[in-house]
Amino acid sequence: MDRSRAAGIIPLTPLTPASSLTVTPSPGTAPMLTAAALLATTAILATPAILFPAPTAAQQVTVLREDLCTTCSIEVTPDVELGTDGESVIGVAWDIHRLPDGRFVMAFQDVTYEFTIFSADGSSYRRVGQQGEGPGEYAHVYFVRDAGGHLHVFDRAELRLTVLDPDFEVVRTATLECLNCFGLDFVLLPDGATALNTLLPAGGREAYRTARTGFVIHVFDENGRLIHSMDEIPLDGPFSPAEDDGRFLEVMPDGSLLSVHANDYRIDRWDPQSGELLQSWVREGNPFAEGHYRIQPDEAGRLWVYVYQGLDVPQVVEVLDLDSGSVLVSQPLDQRGISFAPGWLADYDNEAIVPKYRMYRLRLVGMGE
Repeated sequence: MDRSRAAGIIPLTPLTPASSLTVTPSPGTAPMLTAAALLATTAILATPAILFPAPTAAQQVTVLREDLCTTCSIEVTPDVELGTDGESVIGVAWDIHRLPDGRFVMAFQDVTYEFTIFSADGSSYRRVGQQGEGPGEYAHVYFVRDAGGHLHVFDRAELRLTVLDPDFEVVRTATLECLNCFGLDFVLLPDGATALNTLLPAGGREAYRTARTGFVIHVFDENGRLIHSMDEIPLDGPFSPAEDDGRFLEVMPDGSLLSVHANDYRIDRWDPQSGELLQSWVREGNPFAEGHYRIQPDEAGRLWVYVYQGLDVPQVVEVLDLDSGSVLVSQPLDQRGISFAPGWLADYDNEAIVPKYRMYRLRLVGMGE
């Protein structure tokens, strides 16, 4: 058994279509390069030319330094278990999301044409979607996000975004102008636009074989039209990034877009309206050289950074004050799992009689607020 899957954590490597198709290959197996190349080529041939902006330089790079709060700690409390019924949890989830009313949403690896809504206490669940190409049908549900009581369901196989009302009826659909839409994260922006992490070569379809650079963050309007492409990186070849192309994304209260490099302690703030890079933060003497990173902002405006370092090293949570460039808290956790919402951690357990997810609440205590 792949121990990383058993822990409910997907190790992050720089994403190409190949690594997206085989997220965690079993030891001794090779990624499905031929199938990945075929999918990418098919998408390119079917996609209109895409124009990209010139790269922008960071206005400021801040080095994050430790200014640790001596009275602070992160309190971890077990919460609800999902899957105790023996049928609602179908293996490892690609995507986990928490709705404003406390319900949980999961899109599972093993059944890709639907997603599951769990009640806040885990006592009930509902499957949404079915296999197909029509309205309310999906091929590969990869992200589910909410905005204004509506769910936005992204099907990465169909390159399609479906908006559902509170009764799960289809409100509208849009096809995104991207070449393959493989990536790590997807967020909704305040003006109805969306931001997606995926690798697109500079120059679009015509240049995909020869492009020497590509962009890894893209903003689409509500109709799926590409508005901006940001965060340029070098390429070694077609869809072969020369450096980390994975990004996790968060929207800040002022509407700016934060991204963290999946395999590097670097945080960037973007203006999604213009595509401008506003500011960057890097960790002083990064103590997590082999870390993989996720971020979550809290209600007080602080940024939580989750550092995964493998199964044999404790996960670390750091709390940042971006305004002062300070690391306020840096604490190892005994719990495994992935962060999926501010103050929440999900730990997958498939060693029990039935697969389950244990949810944990995380709370910062001792700040004197």
